Amino acid sequence: MANINLKDKLNAAKQDDTDQKSEYTSMKFIHFIEVICLSSFVWFVTISMMSAVSYSNEYLFNIFEEKKYVFFYVIFSIAILRSFLFHTKFFNGMFGDGATGTVRFFHNTYNTDRSV
Repeated sequence: MANINLKDKLNAAKQDDTDQKSEYTSMKFIHFIEVICLSSFVWFVTISMMSAVSYSNEYLFNIFEEKKYVFFYVIFSIAILRSFLFHTKFFNGMFGDGATGTVRFFHNTYNTDRSV
């Protein structure tokens, strides 16, 4: 372990003038402007998504109130699509909580048969 004297630490701290340099001050200002621009952009995207969800919900509820059987047809068609996708190998792993796949990968890790 290094044994550094307190006097040496204080002398090194006195010689450090990086906070006094102008390039660091300008970089702080640039970072400040970047943070303001990024937060404004995120705020705009969030507000846009919130209003899009609000308007789409109102639109969907209006359709379902006017035509009572549309909701049934939408749910039925999505259920058929989901059952079709469930039988494909690509989409089969996307159902459930992932525990089955995790346990299978864990057992494959400790598989002693390495003949390939």
